[in-house]
Amino acid sequence: ERGEVHWNWKQFSNFFESPHFFHLYFDSKSFFLLPKQGMEPELQHELRGFLRIKN
Repeated sequence: ERGEVHWNWKQFSNFFESPHFFHLYFDSKSFFLLPKQGMEPELQHELRGFLRIKN
């Protein structure tokens, strides 16, 4: 009804963390934002580790 999209982790080329978001890059001009607001600090820490492994 609302739709959904699935991305393969291999499609993400890089990631960057800013104070309020995790930026997941497809290429130099296309990225996906994951907001930190409402995300527990423990989850943020786990996500950082996961992104480093995948990168």
